[in-house]
Amino acid sequence: MKKTKIPPHSGQFKPGNKAAAGNPGPHRGRPITQAIIAKLHEVDQTTSKENIYLLVDELFEQAISRDVKIGTGAKARTIRVKGDMRAIQEIIDRAEGKAVQAHAVEGGGKMVFMFESGDEKL
Repeated sequence: MKKTKIPPHSGQFKPGNKAAAGNPGPHRGRPITQAIIAKLHEVDQTTSKENIYLLVDELFEQAISRDVKIGTGAKARTIRVKGDMRAIQEIIDRAEGKAVQAHAVEGGGKMVFMFESGDEKL
């Protein structure tokens, strides 16, 4: 079998090419995002837990149905508080990924898709 020689770096990924450094990642260079991430990793002095875990605990607390005692003494009673559907949906979306939405198209006519990249049309 004949081996094909691959030329050394000869394109956009050539070392030192700052114009095509690749994907810098979704969080680099965004000061608000960086501040939020830093805050999530701070440790709460009361619980000794990182804020990110307290946030998840709160989300689950809101999502799970539970019994709540109201009042004291002879007038005390217990009521059932249902879980918050938005919190439940957020947990599912994070764990399973967002559900794909179906879109109905009516008319039966011809559908044309045009994609543009910079100045040239594809």
